[in-house]
Amino acid sequence: MPLLNASELHGLLFKLLGDPNFKYEFAKAFIRYYRILMSTVTREGDDGDNANTRSSDYPILSNFSVQVFILPTLTQRLVIEVNLLDMSLGNLKHLFVSCAGEDGRLLVMCCLLISCYFHLLHSLV
Repeated sequence: MPLLNASELHGLLFKLLGDPNFKYEFAKAFIRYYRILMSTVTREGDDGDNANTRSSDYPILSNFSVQVFILPTLTQRLVIEVNLLDMSLGNLKHLFVSCAGEDGRLLVMCCLLISCYFHLLHSLV
């Protein structure tokens, strides 16, 4: 998708997130695809390129995470109704495994990817 069209789509989504019903339905869809999105970012970082460069292709991901999970009542509802906590911890485990080097230590290039999860997990605490 051309960058201009993507920016316009992101702007529209941010406006629609003001509606509580839309935000709830969007959050459920976002949760469903979050692992796929993060797996894509992680996999692209594994092809020899710097993962920091690759994650910069997805700056909107953390912005949507913040918008979706900033309301405590919505987050609690998602934890109960769609197992948000289980999904989040599973994704975090997947991320750490993906970012581990051969010696088991985390690779520095994965720090930006880990920060994508910070907003989500911080909302759950």
